Amino acid sequence: MAQTETPIAPAKPKKPKKPPTLINAFQYRLYPTPTQVAKLEHVLNTHCNLYNDALRDRTAEYALTKKSLTYMDQQGMVPGRIRSGDIGTTRNSMVQTIRRIDAAVNGFVKRVVRWRASGSPEGVELGYPESVDLDDFKSVVWSPGEGAKWMPERQRVRITPDVGEIKAVVHRPHQGTIKTITITRRDRRWFVTLTCDLGAIPQYRAGRMIGIDLGVSKLAATDDGHFVENPRFFEDSAPRLEAAQQVMERRKVIPPKVPNRPEINPATGRKWPRYSENYRDAKTAAANIQRDTANRRRDFIRKAVHGLLETRDGLPDPVGILVLEDLQIKQMIMAVNVKMAKEEKARKEAEANGLPIPMAEPGAGKRPRRGMAKALHDAAMGGVHLALTQLAARLGVRVILVNPANTSQRCSRCGGMPEVPKTLDERKHKCAACGYTADRDTNAARNILALGQEMLRQEEADRPRKEAARLRMEAVLLRKEERELAKGVAGLDTPADPAETDDEDGDHADLSVPLRLTAWPIPDPTVMIPIGNHVVRKERMKQLLLI
Repeated sequence: MAQTETPIAPAKPKKPKKPPTLINAFQYRLYPTPTQVAKLEHVLNTHCNLYNDALRDRTAEYALTKKSLTYMDQQGMVPGRIRSGDIGTTRNSMVQTIRRIDAAVNGFVKRVVRWRASGSPEGVELGYPESVDLDDFKSVVWSPGEGAKWMPERQRVRITPDVGEIKAVVHRPHQGTIKTITITRRDRRWFVTLTCDLGAIPQYRAGRMIGIDLGVSKLAATDDGHFVENPRFFEDSAPRLEAAQQVMERRKVIPPKVPNRPEINPATGRKWPRYSENYRDAKTAAANIQRDTANRRRDFIRKAVHGLLETRDGLPDPVGILVLEDLQIKQMIMAVNVKMAKEEKARKEAEANGLPIPMAEPGAGKRPRRGMAKALHDAAMGGVHLALTQLAARLGVRVILVNPANTSQRCSRCGGMPEVPKTLDERKHKCAACGYTADRDTNAARNILALGQEMLRQEEADRPRKEAARLRMEAVLLRKEERELAKGVAGLDTPADPAETDDEDGDHADLSVPLRLTAWPIPDPTVMIPIGNHVVRKERMKQLLLI
């Protein structure tokens, strides 16, 4: 009985990966009418309930089966939750909310994995997602055309169904392709955020190389002696914020419980307010002070970053390479808090036992540790670092991150280390070995620049070796593809014989010997040759034949 040939099913060719693109957000202030405010509040309430229900379903499913619901499982439940009376709620906006809870749960799982890999240390908060209150649920996301539409020519954003067109202040035009539209409520103010794709990341531009040291005393210092002073916005607004928070605490009176009252207010469809309206007004006043402080800080950082990376007086060449420290801001603040807790515990034990109060550790400086952590937050070193890297990506500036160890202690001229480490109060660097004197932050910036230059020299030295390794890997993969192609073409007529592809010892052929395929016929250009999981066209066959 003749054997029937089994046809080889052609596999779908894999789509090439898209190159990374620049994503930027454009935010505009909204001025909805009182009716639209009530409808937007209803939209937030609907999505807040969806968020809490999705989290509760995941928790319950894991408690029963030890398996959590996936994003696809909960996405399939969305159509059943859409009701005809929901205002401004579409399937797309609900799916975006499900995606948020999926990201929150996945972040928790990653933290658990890292915690277990580090030996399960005690005292680490893993942060499982919790249900949120309506006051804390502040944004809803739509895809353009799926319930939300941006109309810049009319300075409006349209939310459907039933919310309508909301007036926006378009202070600058957006750029790129709009990917998402987000409506956000912040301290009784409303904003729309457009997440836009600006296209491919620009190529690195030619220019000079600079090193920047970030700090608290001076927000940034460059290797050429340029400084950006720290304006300390929080210290400026601290007295007003303290007074506003005291008023808020005085008005924080929980109303008494009313017996037999339903949990939901039938007039508003929401839970009964926990605090009085006066308390909400005081809370808004305190939030306004914090918002103004954050806005001033953000505006200052953006302008300072542009001044650092763009052309300055006396430096006509633009910046081409930026060298920064690989700072771990959260770990720095955590270390300060841990030391502060240890000092507080030692002080209480000394007072309880009648012993002298221990002094602070050497090098702590005059500023208490509590003030040190507050100063780190006020300086917003992480925000400056992020703003520098984001602007560098848009301008085509290459960013190099170096190890921050001893950059403030080492001498940038001779490389020597001081016998006694400098404290935070010592703002001048004076080397005992070579006598070099400079500002402490300028010396650190020059050390950072030197580390970046060393990394570039090492990268240049390793480039031939890496290029040779890449070519060898490409050759191995190409020969493997040739063998698969040869087996597939032979199997189109007759079954492949293992003896033809193996040597005398039964092993595979030596990869160091190039395979010549000049005797193969070139197939018709319209024919697709299925080989295993690959589909080879005539152009690829020609490349293989010219080896």
